[in-house]
Amino acid sequence: MGDYLKAHKRMFFLVLAAGLVLLIGSWLRKEATLLLLGLLLLNTYSFILAWKDKRAAKKHDWRVPEASLWTAAILGGAAGLWAAMLLFRHKTKHLSFRLGVPAVICLHVWLALAMIR
Repeated sequence: MGDYLKAHKRMFFLVLAAGLVLLIGSWLRKEATLLLLGLLLLNTYSFILAWKDKRAAKKHDWRVPEASLWTAAILGGAAGLWAAMLLFRHKTKHLSFRLGVPAVICLHVWLALAMIR
């Protein structure tokens, strides 16, 4: 496994773990601030992942695995991924991303509203 892939996996798990700790903490403590911090972290990271993947695609370099994009999106970063898709026109030809990411966003909004109530 190359150094780039090892670094990607390390950062990926670190950011996702931190985001999940914040999201779970917000659910347990019923605190919206932790929820917002967790979502901000995960969405920023998803945005950066999509930007890196788009840049790598143009350079014909090592790409971010789609599984990483989906995992980050499902665990709370779907809005960031969607913003990157629209801004960079990345993954917009993939029907699974075009339909799946907005569906995950709807699920996240529903879960956030259910948690706040």
